[in-house]
Amino acid sequence: LKNTDSLSDENFNAIVFSNPYEKSCYKTIYNYPEDRQLLIGLARWDSILPIEQCDEKIVLVYFTFRRYLMQDQKIIEYKIFKEWYCLLNDDIFINYMKENNIKIYFALHHEMEKMNDSKFDILNPISQSRLSEIKNKASLLITDYSSMAFDFMVKDKPVLFYRIDQDELCLDEESRENSKYAEELNDQIYNIFYNKKDVINKCMYYFKNNFILEDEFKAQNKCFFACRENFRENIYNAISSLEENSPFANILTPINTVLSISTSKNIRSVGLSKRETHGRWSLGDEVSFYFNFTEYKRIIIDFKLHAITDLDTAVYLDSKKMLSCNIFKVVNQNKISIVVSRKKLLKQNGCIMIKFIIRFPISPKMLKLNQDSRMLGIFFHSIDIHEVKKG
Repeated sequence: LKNTDSLSDENFNAIVFSNPYEKSCYKTIYNYPEDRQLLIGLARWDSILPIEQCDEKIVLVYFTFRRYLMQDQKIIEYKIFKEWYCLLNDDIFINYMKENNIKIYFALHHEMEKMNDSKFDILNPISQSRLSEIKNKASLLITDYSSMAFDFMVKDKPVLFYRIDQDELCLDEESRENSKYAEELNDQIYNIFYNKKDVINKCMYYFKNNFILEDEFKAQNKCFFACRENFRENIYNAISSLEENSPFANILTPINTVLSISTSKNIRSVGLSKRETHGRWSLGDEVSFYFNFTEYKRIIIDFKLHAITDLDTAVYLDSKKMLSCNIFKVVNQNKISIVVSRKKLLKQNGCIMIKFIIRFPISPKMLKLNQDSRMLGIFFHSIDIHEVKKG
């Protein structure tokens, strides 16, 4: 496992797993009590229609993030882009779908869509706002190794794993490692292809067989899921049964104090690494801090921090965007200040959240600093909370 420091039991009450293998992997790293390891699957899977309830015939094409596509304007020269385009514009394939009222949709990974770059327009991607709806009612998925595959496999919908660029020299370190790991799992999955012709042929097979997955593949799917239905109900019941004295139930945040990120137990955070000597790193592109104040006064919350390299960041107070800024690599040049009104604390019983959204975190390995492959963004040193005095 990698890039998972933020899943520490310091950050969460419980952790949800889909199968015993997944649970066993995390158990070797973290210290969640047995009753807080919930082997029940994901809530979103309840929204996915089984194949017999799919009124429309829909094919979804969705691939994982490729950082190298964001760093070069000559995207049309890359093999993966050419193969996407050729698949979506194959005359025989497209004409057959039109004649049989089958729709095909292409979606970009959300990090690519954030770029709002016109170079992808030729692929006619659907928006992220439509992706969930399309995914839930789609009959078949074409992907490389996206975890979205499990959203289809849980309902025994066909998935075609189309591996395009696993040998490309242009692959960034993250994509290369993901591709290597996916190849190691080949014996546990099915429908793995390396060229467009084979992908189209297998699609045609499913078109002509009403998108019904082969029995042997249904049997393989079973090992990935501890249960196959009623996910939300199961999660609700499991959470309800947790003890009332959860790890964060009694956390109270004082004011007029400086909290060390590496040692303080007066705040709850999600998205941070394990505790380090002088603070903690954000992992991935989002980190949230939760505060529970018992004194309702106008306060300023100052974050002392620095970035692994100069990074753009947006800061939110609950759902309201407060500012966008650049966090610098130099330690002494960074402080983020958020003012919280007494009225807001009164309205929310002292409970607030401050969230940092970091654009393009990067690993020390990619920066050639060391062999750490975690996707890091901001290093948080301390939080200074003080009352704003009148006058």
